[in-house]
Amino acid sequence: MPERGDHMGISGAGTVAGIEAGRRLYSPAVRLTGVAFFALCTGWAGAARIYLPFTPVPITLQTFSVLLAGGLMGRRLGVASMLVYLVLGCVGMPFFSGMRSGAAVVFGPTGGYLVGFLVAAWIAGRVTHVRRPSWKRLAAGFAAGSAAIYVCGVVGLVLAVPGMGPGAAVMKGVVAFLPGDVLKAAAGAGLVGLAGERMRRVFPPEE
Repeated sequence: MPERGDHMGISGAGTVAGIEAGRRLYSPAVRLTGVAFFALCTGWAGAARIYLPFTPVPITLQTFSVLLAGGLMGRRLGVASMLVYLVLGCVGMPFFSGMRSGAAVVFGPTGGYLVGFLVAAWIAGRVTHVRRPSWKRLAAGFAAGSAAIYVCGVVGLVLAVPGMGPGAAVMKGVVAFLPGDVLKAAAGAGLVGLAGERMRRVFPPEE
């Protein structure tokens, strides 16, 4: 009998067989489609935003897309999709929060969060995109990815906003967003846990 490990209910042999079948179907066209899809989703998610009166950082659904990119496609393709998203935004697509565009946004108050998207996609993919992830592993990976966005965002605020210290940056760029990001990370982990088996057949883990 196959070992149960931390599997979510599907036999280890069936999982491995499905992943190996996916490797045979794994093509550049599939990879490019996935990268383009999540790049576009991240851009579109920035169109719907909520501005708070005490911070220049809006609430969007972009972090949800970022974490899913890594969790469903793996760290390399997740980062590639975020690179495409950033390049499209810099060259004129209205993909940054508030439907803004241009390289200047990357050097503004929200630029740290944009850099954090790259780090978060890598972390989420590295931790969760494995053959048999447990729910604990999924939660840890998505939480770590969200934390990476916060760290990069706080650094960006301190560098871009004159007179803003680390304490104020944490209050304006982290505290207000924690409840929503906890929900997004939980939803993302749940989605990867439920749909990840099928997605890993299309985007096999690199390990």
